[in-house]
Amino acid sequence: MVERLVAAGQWQCGDRNILVMTDTGYDVMRLAWVLRELPVELVARLRSDRVLRLPKPPHVYDPKGGRPSKHGPEFPSGEA
Repeated sequence: MVERLVAAGQWQCGDRNILVMTDTGYDVMRLAWVLRELPVELVARLRSDRVLRLPKPPHVYDPKGGRPSKHGPEFPSGEA
């Protein structure tokens, strides 16, 4: 879609980013990753029980064993 807009002259370098709006049926996190190098901004509703996480910390050897972390800590929600 973005390539078609550029080819049609509807978007040029220096223009504002293209706004893409989705609903909860789309995986906006995956879309953000896939479209990260395109001039787009994503706006989407998230499920109320969605948990956002920060990147996982670097692995540090633990002599007690155990599997390294798969996810980082929860992203602070700002709720008091």
